[in-house]
Amino acid sequence: MSVSDSVSDSSPKTSKSRSRSAYGDGAIWSVKKPNGTIVWKVEISLGLGDDGKLRKTRRTVATKAEAIELRRVLNAKKLQGELQKKVSVRFEAFSIHWVRDVKTQRVRATTAADYEYRVRQYLMPYFLGQNIDEIRPVDIQRWTSKLRSQGLSTNTVNGARRILFGIFRYAVRQGVLLSNPVESTDALKRQPDEVSQVQLHWSKQETIQALAAARKTPELDLFIHLAVFLGLRHGELLGLTWSSIDLENRTLSVTQTLTDLRTVNPDGSGHVRSVANPPKTAASRRTLHLSEQNMAAIERHKMFQSIRRVQAGSGWLETDYVFTSSIGTSVSQANSLKAFKTFVRANELRYIRIHDIRHTTAVLALEAGASLDWISQAFGHTGTEITKSVYAPYVQVLNEKFVDALDGYLGDH
Repeated sequence: MSVSDSVSDSSPKTSKSRSRSAYGDGAIWSVKKPNGTIVWKVEISLGLGDDGKLRKTRRTVATKAEAIELRRVLNAKKLQGELQKKVSVRFEAFSIHWVRDVKTQRVRATTAADYEYRVRQYLMPYFLGQNIDEIRPVDIQRWTSKLRSQGLSTNTVNGARRILFGIFRYAVRQGVLLSNPVESTDALKRQPDEVSQVQLHWSKQETIQALAAARKTPELDLFIHLAVFLGLRHGELLGLTWSSIDLENRTLSVTQTLTDLRTVNPDGSGHVRSVANPPKTAASRRTLHLSEQNMAAIERHKMFQSIRRVQAGSGWLETDYVFTSSIGTSVSQANSLKAFKTFVRANELRYIRIHDIRHTTAVLALEAGASLDWISQAFGHTGTEITKSVYAPYVQVLNEKFVDALDGYLGDH
């Protein structure tokens, strides 16, 4: 049901097909818009206001049947004391309130900051200046189409749509709206020719080439080795501390992530800083074995960091982070990505995202004979089904191993 509200102190000046219920529960009438469309108005009396004038709420729907049902719902709310004078709320003010006062109580600061970034980046430019109760399903469908026409991926557009859904769902819970207009729209479907941000994992040869290049690039030597051999996430790599590495027992513990937090000021300006968070799930908090190659890379990195410490002199800040800037401070995801892109270009490697190195680890491990269960535990997945759904389709060798294993087991008969 699509509904718009207005509150007035008097009856409408013009009306067509006006009807009032037998019990005085409110009026229903049709109105012809300038474009020829017929809409239906529902008007309910709210009683006298503080100024002694009669207060009414008036709402608009598309059909007479919707108007009759709406009148019933409004009168029920009126009897329950839930129907109050409508106060128009601008979309931008309500959406920022939802992020800063509601979502911050339920999600991490970095997640809430990401919500606000996407509200400002994708929602406000289109809905700026509109009252939240004036936004219709058709407006939302046009908005998603416009975002797609701007070249944004299906995942990006649908992600923004989910945020819009959350904003309107909260508006319904607060009594600002009767229904969520996003529910009457469809999410975008991925186009057959759409280019995905996810890149094809490195092949075995490309991975060997990347590792060889990393050994000649001190800043990224250990970073690439841990990413390839352990499949750590970007934030997990940057969040590593020396106290989480046990060289004697050759283990590395994932105990936190380092994420960029965008802070937006009231004037729209802002800045980015790195914040440490615990892993999102219990499975993500894990301890991994360090191979010979990783142990060697750690020793090289310790030497590299010692040289940096000497070069920085009194300017060095001891933070315990494994990956640091030239003065010992933590490395932001943005700066880490910039260094990785430079590394890829300098060594003529095929560009993949840092997270795609994790895909590379899983696929190559499966090809090498590792079980899905091993990879699931090492990756911090909550179950093997996640690992299987994401990675197994890439590995034809698994099907071949299945056939060969059964053939060898049964033998000739």
